[in-house]
Amino acid sequence: MEEFDHQLDELKLLILTTSNPNIKQEEQKDVVQLLEEFKNTTDSWKLAFYGVFYKKNVNSQLLIFLLSVLSEALEKNPSQFSSDQLNEFKLEVMKWINNSTNAPIFFKNKIAQLFILLTKIEFPERWPNAWTDLITIINQSENNQQLFYRIDTLNRILESLDYYLSPYQIHSPNEVSKIKDDLRLNNVFETIVPLILSTIKLAKNENEVFVNNCFRAISLHIHWFEVSLVVDQDFISEMSSYFSPQTFCEGAFMCLQEIIKKGMDPEAKINLIEELQIKEGILAIELTNEDDIDFYIWISKIVGVIGLKICECSSKILKNINDAQMVEQIWSHLEGWLAVCFRFALSIEQNQDKPILTESQQEYVSQVIEIVITNSKFTDEYDFYNTDTYEQDFQQYRVELLKIFRNIYRLWSSPVENLYTNLLQSIMEAINSGNQVHFSEVEIVLELIYIILDVIPVGDFEKKKSIQNENESFLYQVISTIITSPLSSFQHRSVTPKFFYLVSKVSRFFNLNTEFIPGVMKAFLDERGLLNPDEYIRSEICDSLLRFITETRYHLHPFISDIFASLAPLLEISLQKDSTFFSLDKQLVIFEITGCVLDLSFLKRIKIRNTTDQTNQNQQEVLLEPEEVFLQIINLIGSSITKILAQYSPNNGFSEPYFITLLGHCISSITSFVKRFSTSIQKNEKIVEISNGISDLIWQIATTVVESSEIRQRIIDFCHRIVISLGLNAIPIFSKVIWKMFETSEEFKSRLLPILDEFFIEIVNKISQKIQFLSQKWESELQQEIQHKEDEKLQSNINSIENLKLAVKRSETRREQVLIKQSYHSFLLSVIKNCPELFLTDKNSSHLEEILFAIINDLNSESENNQILMTCFNFFDYSISQWVGTVNGYQNFLFQNVVPLLFDFSVFQDKNHLILGELTQIQFTLIKKCPNDFLDHLKSVVFPALLSNFGDETDLFANQYLNYLNSFLQEKNQKQIAILKREFKEFLQNLFTKISQK
Repeated sequence: MEEFDHQLDELKLLILTTSNPNIKQEEQKDVVQLLEEFKNTTDSWKLAFYGVFYKKNVNSQLLIFLLSVLSEALEKNPSQFSSDQLNEFKLEVMKWINNSTNAPIFFKNKIAQLFILLTKIEFPERWPNAWTDLITIINQSENNQQLFYRIDTLNRILESLDYYLSPYQIHSPNEVSKIKDDLRLNNVFETIVPLILSTIKLAKNENEVFVNNCFRAISLHIHWFEVSLVVDQDFISEMSSYFSPQTFCEGAFMCLQEIIKKGMDPEAKINLIEELQIKEGILAIELTNEDDIDFYIWISKIVGVIGLKICECSSKILKNINDAQMVEQIWSHLEGWLAVCFRFALSIEQNQDKPILTESQQEYVSQVIEIVITNSKFTDEYDFYNTDTYEQDFQQYRVELLKIFRNIYRLWSSPVENLYTNLLQSIMEAINSGNQVHFSEVEIVLELIYIILDVIPVGDFEKKKSIQNENESFLYQVISTIITSPLSSFQHRSVTPKFFYLVSKVSRFFNLNTEFIPGVMKAFLDERGLLNPDEYIRSEICDSLLRFITETRYHLHPFISDIFASLAPLLEISLQKDSTFFSLDKQLVIFEITGCVLDLSFLKRIKIRNTTDQTNQNQQEVLLEPEEVFLQIINLIGSSITKILAQYSPNNGFSEPYFITLLGHCISSITSFVKRFSTSIQKNEKIVEISNGISDLIWQIATTVVESSEIRQRIIDFCHRIVISLGLNAIPIFSKVIWKMFETSEEFKSRLLPILDEFFIEIVNKISQKIQFLSQKWESELQQEIQHKEDEKLQSNINSIENLKLAVKRSETRREQVLIKQSYHSFLLSVIKNCPELFLTDKNSSHLEEILFAIINDLNSESENNQILMTCFNFFDYSISQWVGTVNGYQNFLFQNVVPLLFDFSVFQDKNHLILGELTQIQFTLIKKCPNDFLDHLKSVVFPALLSNFGDETDLFANQYLNYLNSFLQEKNQKQIAILKREFKEFLQNLFTKISQK
């Protein structure tokens, strides 16, 4: 036990460290990590058990930790406990429940949790008397105080039981059913409910909180135990005594709500509600005291639940009966409860004696709608700038009111549409007449059309196209009236954003009726929309414009230039925090909108270039080039990044945290654009050029602001998203940044490796197939050109034109082929430099030989392209340093296939001097990795063939060659190594010149 005491003291020190404000955050994290590791040890529960049940005067923070260790051990790994250990657990928990009189709340909650976890493991097979023992302890209470204390523990046990019966806590629904069945079969709640009820009667008028908790504990389980336990006269009588403002008890209302919601036969449910006589009790309540708001809220909830259940049950009964008298009786129930419902929908100030129900259903519905609309309007007291409790409560009340409107519209659309049309016309007439209209009148018109749009069939928009204008659909009339009205100019926070949101919501209307688009686009782009003087309004409109452009994009081509002209000033990133026109989040939306319009510009150009229509060809002259706009945007962001980095000091960092936020904002904007143009990268030379500029920007940030974890995380996310969007094609363009993150961030490495492995062979194969296709295409076009030249004498004029076209096509095909090969080899070089293990994974190793021969083939076939030659030789240089001596057979492969290429003048012709640096480096790497084998290969294979025409000078050149290599092998000084490389390069150039002459 002394060892346990010592360990507990150490744990106590660690736990107190976590709450010490003077300890550094990093140290606190380390301590938390140590505590978590302790929890996961096999025997940690033994120390916790000793500290909880045997150790005296344990620190409260330590006690909380020890209890969590016990509960996690029981919950996550119950199989680690033997029967004797579980019996000891049960004994101590029951002993504590019996003996404890004044424990902290957290301790009681944890003991309740332990009891439920033990019953979950042991009850009823190995602990059949678990609940009986608990009830026995409670019944043996010596006085009311002890009884209340033990019942309080029982309430917490029932709450813990409800938590573990939740489907979110148990993986198998069968496990939930088993626990409930075991409790039912053992009549657990048949004993518990009467016991709690008798205790409620003892505590009445003495302890309101305790009584509330008792009712609440019962309410948690009513939905699954036998309903007869809570609908007998004794329970109902006691529960009903708390249904008044003076005796209000929330737990009693929770019980009533669960009783009403409990599943049962429809007729039995209606009869039960009638027997409870709730309606009469509610109608007798005086709604005068505003201080009893909690009571009125619960009464309203009960009225709503009962009203819905009456409607639901009545609907089921009416489907299956033909008895007219029964139908009349059911309608009587419905009307009675509707009267109760609308009594609570009326405000206290209205005349409550005014009859709600009339003989005419039409008039009745109209009155209800008028009440809902009137009470849903904002008042002048509502503060749109600083929302507080009043505003939140009103919004909740308004949501419930408008649910009534939505449900009525579903049932009786015609009277609602007539009423709404009249309401809209009256508002339009008032505005057009120059009369002042209160904002709430306009706002409710827009709010109600939202609700109607959620219910009305989408196809209703199409009716305008299929029938005459005099019979236009309700929805067409309403939407066309609103969007052509002056409502867009109505300046108020509750109206203006709602108008533009409505426009974005009915994008299908504009796709079918494009004549309305110009007016709406103008409103979006002027002072009514994005240039609105109210920051809140223009920020809200950003999202609506993005949605509108996205969903109506195929009809926006005529407005591309105007949209860009309006967006350009809004893309400026201000270094002054308080001088921004938009918040940073909303400015990201502006960038997203710009990206959408750039997409449209690409689409428009494709459409124009794929048509022969003369009008469209003329439009091409004034076409907005998307690459130019893209470049302007990236330059704008780049300029902002440069300004931000100018504020950075290597010693002190940024003077304000706001600059870090701005940098993150810039990176997010760039990421969005690169993802958007991922399909154009590698295919479009201008976009490739822009992407290289982006890579430089990100690299500048990554190497400047090195201490900011936030910026580092943004860059990691940038690289990760780019690789996901572009696949491995991202690596040649963004290689500097990607590999920098790869080398310095374990998190990024763990995220990137699976993606690289997934795409590697797929990308390699796709590029290889594309190159093969282009080669075949180029050969085919070449043959066609030759054939035309042979026939040129017969049709000289025609053939000269055709030859020119074919030559251009062949040139474009060849250029595309070279660009793809350059990208392919750059990608392979990036991988071998930074992640060579990727070639050797189980999935990729079988393709390695195919990849290597593809590189060798390009060394032979692309001798005119120095960039491809240098990239390929660089690849082999890095592969030698990585794989010689580690990859079986690779050295022999090099000697047979790569080394001959170093001296093959038929391949390099007169351009070998341009790649002498690469040839020098490869040989120096070979002599370093496999000195003896390489020297022997030179002497026995290379030199006899290379120097065969040198006669007496053969030995001289061979010795000089070998001396350079041996000197490099022995030299350690880096400066001397550099001199040797330069001299050897000159020697090679000399040698190759002599060889070419001979």
